[in-house]
Amino acid sequence: MKAFQIEDCRGDKGCPNSLCPSSKLIEKIDKIAQDMEIETFILKKVGEHLMGHNVFRVGIANCPNACSQVQIKDFGIIVKVKININLDECTLCGKCVKACFERALSIADNKINFNFNRCIGCGVCSKVCENNCINISEYGYQIFAGGKLGRHPRLAVEITPFAKESETLAIFEKILKFYKDNNIAGERVGAIFDRVKPDISSFNSHN
Repeated sequence: MKAFQIEDCRGDKGCPNSLCPSSKLIEKIDKIAQDMEIETFILKKVGEHLMGHNVFRVGIANCPNACSQVQIKDFGIIVKVKININLDECTLCGKCVKACFERALSIADNKINFNFNRCIGCGVCSKVCENNCINISEYGYQIFAGGKLGRHPRLAVEITPFAKESETLAIFEKILKFYKDNNIAGERVGAIFDRVKPDISSFNSHN
């Protein structure tokens, strides 16, 4: 068993919901962990008795369906998109409205209406639009940290709803530093969050 593990979804293996490949990001995440010697650090903390609840787990999902269960990982990444709607090209066919599970799109007053607060960035609407009036304007990552199962399960908390790749990697480095600075006996990030109660906003790459 490895003390540091990355779990991705099947997005790079032909999943129709995948928004973009994650293999390059996984390589960069893994390199940061190697450079910071996370595996060696954990093994020194737990000795020869490495258990599943000592493993630092990273989850990466290529779309908001989050099949890799990022919400129960120490560090979780969900690929998301922002969309742009060209109303001049819209024929009001309604395909995007039917495709949106979040009901972020509707037709009223003879035009498409977009509810930003309902959108989760899955990009399905852009895939079904035959007139190319709904386009992806930006790719990014929703970042979580502190999820785990075990005796005291907890869902990961959101660090930021949308980050660029460089920001994502910077946040990951901050989480690893916090983990190393506050780890007592190989506990998970969530357990350290509960004990230390850090200001979650401090992990944001802008801080």
